[in-house]
Amino acid sequence: MLIPATTRQNDLLSAWFRLTPSLSVAGLPKQHKVLFNPETQAYTILNADVKLIRIPSMGRLPMKFEKVAGAFIVTKMGLMSLEGGPSQVGAGYFAGDNNLENLLHAPEQVPGHFSIQNNPLVSLEGWPEQGVRECTLTYSAHLPLLRCLQTTNQIHVVNYPPPEINQILNKYKDQGKAGALRAAAELVKAGFKENARW
Repeated sequence: MLIPATTRQNDLLSAWFRLTPSLSVAGLPKQHKVLFNPETQAYTILNADVKLIRIPSMGRLPMKFEKVAGAFIVTKMGLMSLEGGPSQVGAGYFAGDNNLENLLHAPEQVPGHFSIQNNPLVSLEGWPEQGVRECTLTYSAHLPLLRCLQTTNQIHVVNYPPPEINQILNKYKDQGKAGALRAAAELVKAGFKENARW
């Protein structure tokens, strides 16, 4: 059950995160709302982007979120896990330049940009199962890449990948299991067997 956050809960949130109101169609800031679920001890943020502004100790988010109606931004914060992050976002999810080895606890879907570049990823486990509109991730010869095919718009593999990587992934994106099988075959044929894994 969601209830309006108390002054104390709002103060705690403000100590760690900056909320930037979303804009209306007319370009005016919307009134954001901060709700709290006492059962899960998690926040829901409506009509705002949420940005972590202090580096948390232990590489973990300092509080839990259920839903963020705007973007969720935790870039360059030394995170080793996405645990506590929202399971739903209304825009982008930006978690680049951290210490993530996998994507466990990422949201179920990212209707905007999913930015996870410059992390020491060894797996894309936890990739949003319901899809991503656009993604950016850093190339590694040993990183299984087939999960990122659940992207509908554009896949950007950065940090000097072989040009064939982006070409193959974008050719087969958003084509389901059949597309993943064709992408895997083409990646193996091009010499990228390690990348041709789920």
